[in-house]
Amino acid sequence: MRVERSLIRQAVALRLQLGKSQEAFWGLFGLSQPAASRLECGGNGSASLLVLLSLYVAGRIDDNDLLSVSAREGGLGRHEV
Repeated sequence: MRVERSLIRQAVALRLQLGKSQEAFWGLFGLSQPAASRLECGGNGSASLLVLLSLYVAGRIDDNDLLSVSAREGGLGRHEV
């Protein structure tokens, strides 16, 4: 749980540093803005979200990678946390 919260805090710090809204940033991961807000306020993320976040925060994947997957899959649906 601590690792998860630490990862989410890192992602939020990165989101703010990049000047992105919750909708723009978390939408890359398939989350709606309300789900993003809950996640940032202490909600839990799915295992798949945490894997993507860890790769993103580490710089192993970027916006273009996430967008290309979304385009191939016909757009990521927005999910609730």
